[in-house]
Amino acid sequence: MPALARGCDYSWDHPDLGCMKNSHGIEFIARYASRDPTKNLTRAELDSALGKGLSVVIIWQEGKTQMTRGYGGGQADALDADAFVNSLGLYGIPVIFSCDQDYEAASSSTKTAIDGYCDGAKSVVGKPRMGGYGDDSFCGRQFDAGRITYGMQTYAWSEGAWDSRCQLRQVQNNVTVCGGLIDWDEAWADDYGQWPRPAAAGPAGVLVSPSAAFHGGRQYYAYIDPQGHVCVNGGVTDPGSSARSGVGLAIDPATGKKVISYTNSAGKLCAYEQQPGSTTWGWVNKGWDAR
Repeated sequence: MPALARGCDYSWDHPDLGCMKNSHGIEFIARYASRDPTKNLTRAELDSALGKGLSVVIIWQEGKTQMTRGYGGGQADALDADAFVNSLGLYGIPVIFSCDQDYEAASSSTKTAIDGYCDGAKSVVGKPRMGGYGDDSFCGRQFDAGRITYGMQTYAWSEGAWDSRCQLRQVQNNVTVCGGLIDWDEAWADDYGQWPRPAAAGPAGVLVSPSAAFHGGRQYYAYIDPQGHVCVNGGVTDPGSSARSGVGLAIDPATGKKVISYTNSAGKLCAYEQQPGSTTWGWVNKGWDAR
């Protein structure tokens, strides 16, 4: 089976996205979240990418050896990663945590720390949103142990072997193109952790978002109906939403406040929230000028 989509990832040296799409056929970009704001995806860049019809993947990379910090390091990074994606309105998006080193060649103690890091990150974002980047040995180990749902495998250190469970592949590094320095990536599945979240066909033509959340022993799910209405557990949150793509759903574990976000027909991000104990949803003013 051939790759389904072509994309790229980059950090500080940004390419021109119009050039990347029109001249090189990319359909997605994989961008960074970290504690270095100069490296990270910005609101303006996100809006630009979505406006050009590109999807966006989030990779948390604090450094090449970030995962050697073990379980606590994974929790700390996941908390900051979740806060970062929420600040951009990407509620419920999967996060890919980077193991940018040769896992197979690592010592047993280092592997134990890396595995612990993934357990720690998963404890924060949950397995449905948990992703990992690394070589074939790393990805295989994390999939086998049930630590990740999304895998982004790099050709580096993989000796030509590919784990078929990985939805993303990084196939070439350090290419200068369209005024930037990028790595070439490929998507090998319809859902590779991207935003806008993909919608799958459901009963009676309902479009169901893969995003779901649990609170108080109950499952909540968000979806778009055939008329473009954003719904949560069967109730319409905004009759005039005219949604274009799947929604993200987040629930505050302490208060139960629910927040949904989606991309509307104009390609703009929108968000609504429901306060604890309330049955109504209200517009969240994030300064996006989406409506």
